[in-house]
Amino acid sequence: MNKNPFNGDTFQKTWLKHFANNAKPFEFNSIENTKFYKKGNKTFVNIGKNITNGNFYKINESEVDYKGKTFLIYDVPDYFDITNATSSKLKVKKVKQYKGFSSQLQEFETFDDFFNAQFKSKSRYKYRRNISRLEACFDIEYKIFCGDIPREEYERICVFFKKNLSRRFGSLGLDNNIVSKWDYYYDLIYKMILSKEGVLTAIYSNGKPIGISFGFLTDSIMLFAITSFDIDYIRYNLGHTTIIKLMNWCFDNGFNVYDFSKGQYEYKDRWTNHSYNYECHILYDSSSLASVFKATYYEKYFKLKQYLRDKNVNRLYTQLKYKIKPKAFDEVKKYTIEKLDKLPENLESFNVINIEDEKHVDARYNLYQYLYLNPEKVKELKVYQADNKTYFVIGEKNKLVMSLV
Repeated sequence: MNKNPFNGDTFQKTWLKHFANNAKPFEFNSIENTKFYKKGNKTFVNIGKNITNGNFYKINESEVDYKGKTFLIYDVPDYFDITNATSSKLKVKKVKQYKGFSSQLQEFETFDDFFNAQFKSKSRYKYRRNISRLEACFDIEYKIFCGDIPREEYERICVFFKKNLSRRFGSLGLDNNIVSKWDYYYDLIYKMILSKEGVLTAIYSNGKPIGISFGFLTDSIMLFAITSFDIDYIRYNLGHTTIIKLMNWCFDNGFNVYDFSKGQYEYKDRWTNHSYNYECHILYDSSSLASVFKATYYEKYFKLKQYLRDKNVNRLYTQLKYKIKPKAFDEVKKYTIEKLDKLPENLESFNVINIEDEKHVDARYNLYQYLYLNPEKVKELKVYQADNKTYFVIGEKNKLVMSLV
């Protein structure tokens, strides 16, 4: 692997601007393919710290500019080919951190080959059914951006990207550090797309972005980074559809690893055929007592963090953060939905409403779940609001009354 998106100017200048006050980047001849910022006296940390999705480096044993220094390199996947020093005084301590998961695509010629090998026919049918139901109910369009994206389109996508992240994590009762760092991601993603170091996938429903994902690109690996979807469409499993579209793109464009990055989730267990560990690498000058002491301290520190992570303390922390901060998400109200034997005589006296209007968010959520099992184009439905608790939905196939529970 020759191309590291986290070592490029685009990523590094943006990260330093947002998190390190445009600090000076440092390069060392003894540690190639990684740049650093200064953390303290003779201590250096990889630019990007722990919000990258995979770092690699190479030791040059003929160089000695590491003398007296200590280096921290976060997020090194153990399946990356890292050649460490064997004879120099520059040594490394490796501490296991997060679990990572990937789909190794090298042995498959097409997406269908991978799909057939990874899933049984019943599961394949369900994923294809999700797509067919989605397209039966909505006017769906799929776009993938890499190398170019109109600025106005990007701005519009980002509005929904952030909103969907907030709603989704709010519905789970979890805090989300992507939203809290949104100015950084908003600045970064656009630049990474233009430099072909990032790829953005968007699913549109009736022209509105409802499923959005972003990944970083090496020369052969797609590093899946951020995904969000509109929870109104939760029944349609947009996350799996996004994976299908993006994995097809990987096959078409010569990427032989689809890396799902950190964290263990049920959907990753389904899609991946390889697991690995992220490691924090602590490089130090073994001839310097100060460097050895620092390396030992950091080793114990990262081992403690991993111990707490293994005990799920990090998840409890994100739940606590969410509970003590002002809520931006209200729980969806439930509606009963019943079929009408006949239309009410006073139907035309009710107001026809646009179900996409935000003041009808609860009714919309419930209606979209119902339509998954009873498909009909939403744009062909006529929705009447009788009062604050009752809606009538009239289409060719569906004639419904929705009542607030």
